[in-house]
Amino acid sequence: MLAPVHLTAHALCSDPAALHRYLTERLDTLQALRTLETAPVLRTLKMAGPLPATGKPPTRSR
Repeated sequence: MLAPVHLTAHALCSDPAALHRYLTERLDTLQALRTLETAPVLRTLKMAGPLPATGKPPTRSR
């Protein structure tokens, strides 16, 4: 028997219906999934992203 594994994934969906389709039509086909929890994020305040080619963080203009 395999040990349970916790996995976090992010899915960008355009609306609740798209999220429902993703959960029921895409993830539901994965036989290895036994349980699933969802937590919609309604607003993102900060997000990490790649640094510019210079390796320095971008400057913010005010």
